[in-house]
Amino acid sequence: MGLFDEITYKGEVYQTKSLVCGLETYLIDDDGQLWVETYDIVDRSDPSATGIARLRGLMARTNRRLVRVSYTGSIDFYLYAASRVMREPDAIEFVARSASGNLRSIRVVACQARLPL
Repeated sequence: MGLFDEITYKGEVYQTKSLVCGLETYLIDDDGQLWVETYDIVDRSDPSATGIARLRGLMARTNRRLVRVSYTGSIDFYLYAASRVMREPDAIEFVARSASGNLRSIRVVACQARLPL
């Protein structure tokens, strides 16, 4: 299965494997610009904790900020959600074309949505 990145577009959070696949967070803003969230990592773990609880806070993200990305190529991103009515997966997939971090085009390449009756 592997890792993926998240990309926010029009207020919805999608998954993508077109970028670095390192659990990074991207944003396509209303102007079609591509941004990535950068941050500093600090250790906020509890040294007296035991077991798996000791991992909590180990790599906490701080000083979050958005940085423009100069990416040229295709970005495929998709969303899967459980249908409230049918309890089957809905899926929608987009492909975006980017040049130097500017969105040039976007289109739906697959849509499997079940509408309530």
